Amino acid sequence: MRMNWIATQLSLGSRADAALPLSAVQAAIRTAVDLAGVQAVMVWPSGNVEAIERDVSAVRRSGAEPWLWFPLLADVPGRRPRPDQQVMLFDGNRGHGKLGAWNGLGAGEEEFLFSCPNDPVFVDAVEQWLSEILERVEVRGVMLDRIRYPSPANGLESLFTCFCPRCETLFRSEKGYPLARLADRARSFLQRAQRLTGESFSAEWRSGDTLWTISGLADLALFRSRSITRLVQRVSGLLRGRGRKIGLDLFSPRLGPIVAQDYGALAPLVDWIKPMMYCHARGPAGFPLETACLQAALRELASGIGAEDAARMIGASLGMEVPAAGSFPLSTITREIDLIESMHLPAGLSIMAGLEAVRLPELPIDVPGEDLSSALELVRERCDGLIASWNLLHIPHDNLRRIGAASR
Repeated sequence: MRMNWIATQLSLGSRADAALPLSAVQAAIRTAVDLAGVQAVMVWPSGNVEAIERDVSAVRRSGAEPWLWFPLLADVPGRRPRPDQQVMLFDGNRGHGKLGAWNGLGAGEEEFLFSCPNDPVFVDAVEQWLSEILERVEVRGVMLDRIRYPSPANGLESLFTCFCPRCETLFRSEKGYPLARLADRARSFLQRAQRLTGESFSAEWRSGDTLWTISGLADLALFRSRSITRLVQRVSGLLRGRGRKIGLDLFSPRLGPIVAQDYGALAPLVDWIKPMMYCHARGPAGFPLETACLQAALRELASGIGAEDAARMIGASLGMEVPAAGSFPLSTITREIDLIESMHLPAGLSIMAGLEAVRLPELPIDVPGEDLSSALELVRERCDGLIASWNLLHIPHDNLRRIGAASR
């Protein structure tokens, strides 16, 4: 059996979870260790170092290895970006778009307001905060999260970012022409999309065309992915200098290019990656929500597109089958692992399968136990480990038992 590292994630961000006594948190971790064989727990940071140390100590006392689960560009506790630090859309607006945007944005504890990875003031502040934590909190390593641009959940327009002055300067130095030219292409693409029908899509768009080739924004896609890679390279240097291991919480490979996550460029910088192969979750990073938002955006743009047409168009641009509604088949996981293996990533890189195990009615998500067992069978011989996602406080005991059985 290849899968030899079992981890999970811990967040006390919600008001209900934050109110739990420390003894209850330690008991939950101990249960995960006993039932699932959990060896490591990724701890989401609170707004102050003392609270982070308390949570990390709870993990250590419960018999698991503590890691820090740290967001870089959105929802950094205690480091909310100013409006002028948020990514700039092609139309000059900041933050979220509107087309197909998830109605859950801003409704919970996380806002998903993304800062520009090229904003030196924000990045410096976040790096300083990470350094302060690591100086005072002993963890084995750090799993970096929110290392991306906004996803379709933030609205289709937010994919065409960032056009801030700093990005304009960097882009012109790299490509030799103004970034504003690509803003015009983004506008033109959305105008053309308003005239789309199922027939015109089949006639005009070739199989294998991505969002970036269809829109003529391939240079923007490359600039974005380089910006994210530069940021990860910078933070990885900091972590290596402090003797910490590094993992990345990544969108699954079919979705990664949409948010500027280049697996090939990022893999050499870290010890492991966690592809978020979420087939049930109607939350950010989950296949059902992100593709549903893309479909909704197309249908809001073009009155001639029906649900089946929208699913077919999105599927064609992603290179996968996309259902018009509901969960994705578990065969999606196999295809995602196939794609990762085809990338020929560095031999020393570990692949930690990110699988849903939680019960969260508010999203809603309730992974059937049989589906979890089937997903575990799909990854156990092909991945180096598992990260049961995404908050162990909401993983049913039955699911923990299934993880434990699959890891033996």
